[in-house]
Amino acid sequence: MYSFYKKGCEKVLKKVKPFVYKALRFLYTKNKLMLFSIHGKDIENNNSIIIQKQFHILHVNNKDDVLVFKNDEFYEIILNEIEKGATAYLVVSNNQVCHYSFVKKNNAYVGEIKRNIILKNQSSYIYNCFTHKDFRGKKLYYLTLLTILSEYRDSPDGYTIASLDWNSNSISVIKKTGFLPSGYCTFLTLLGVSKFVNSTPYAFKK
Repeated sequence: MYSFYKKGCEKVLKKVKPFVYKALRFLYTKNKLMLFSIHGKDIENNNSIIIQKQFHILHVNNKDDVLVFKNDEFYEIILNEIEKGATAYLVVSNNQVCHYSFVKKNNAYVGEIKRNIILKNQSSYIYNCFTHKDFRGKKLYYLTLLTILSEYRDSPDGYTIASLDWNSNSISVIKKTGFLPSGYCTFLTLLGVSKFVNSTPYAFKK
């Protein structure tokens, strides 16, 4: 009886924990956003990107090309970013979007702090990278970053990407791809509103 009760409590806690964590982060958090950069001359042209046969990577910058995913749960997110001028890199399997990442040239707006990263004229910002929960552990994020970097001629001054400092999995992939730390920003979130605190000099602007 006790074992049954214990297992029941564990299941409830497992379901409730993410909501409690999210609520606490809404009330108050102190965050550090890490910036990582890689320059064009430091990017190795990797022609041996190997992805499992069930997946393929699409490079999309036209909203008409997204219509094929109109019934996908990520359709609105992808369409919205493309309409704002981003290029979408989508990992697809059986017409389902398994991972998405976006790239923007000369414009690096960070929603968490409502500020722009200062980029060189010919550099690009990689952002909003997400893998569907059913496809995690398959290196889709890593392979997508490699694919983006393989097209570095479109961004001769390289790329910048950001991650919160507690997201060790994301940072590990970013570093593995060849990015190096290039700056940071500290900000507070109180009742869901973020307030800029400080940053690496010249890394951000209003």
